[in-house]
Amino acid sequence: VFYIPPFCPHEYHALSDAWYLDWIVFSGSQVIPLLEQWKLNKFTAIQGVDMDRLRRIITRIYYTLKSDKLYGNHYASAQLYDFLIEYRKIADNRLSSFYTAQSVALADVLQYIEEHYPEQIKLNELAKIAGVSEQHLCRLFKKNFQLRPMEYLAQVRVQHAKDLLVYSNKTIGEISDETGFQDGSYFSVVFKRYENMTPGEYRRIKV
Repeated sequence: VFYIPPFCPHEYHALSDAWYLDWIVFSGSQVIPLLEQWKLNKFTAIQGVDMDRLRRIITRIYYTLKSDKLYGNHYASAQLYDFLIEYRKIADNRLSSFYTAQSVALADVLQYIEEHYPEQIKLNELAKIAGVSEQHLCRLFKKNFQLRPMEYLAQVRVQHAKDLLVYSNKTIGEISDETGFQDGSYFSVVFKRYENMTPGEYRRIKV
């Protein structure tokens, strides 16, 4: 991984027949202060890096920009922040390998939940993605979010349901199905638990 700060002249050449190069260039009014605050102001080359997590973020940024011409830049900015945090963790040798492994495992589960929340997700599936036992995954979620994994999943579903209630004309039953609850009565119970009102009441207030 090469980090090349602004205004740093550079060139490089492949020492083998083929290189695979993923790269991001970014700009904006807050870029320089942010990079200075994080001490990302000098050229850095890091060897022996597992690129899977960084490559997934780069891919997500690319498809976000490609698929949404109106708001894609704003969403991609948030993903770029995620990328910089991940890079900073890699560059910071003070992080133990154990802590990094646990963080990546948890991040993979969170990404899976965000991408698959409409589906019927089971705890053992999430544990398999993280590469840990179900009990250990529950401890990770408790430590980081004060929630069990399935409670976190329910909150993600409720958040997406709130968006649909406000920004779509879909029925509550349709929203229940699309956000993974399937049963409308159960959807109302869970929604009220987190929002202190029913989906119908939330729609009347927000729309």
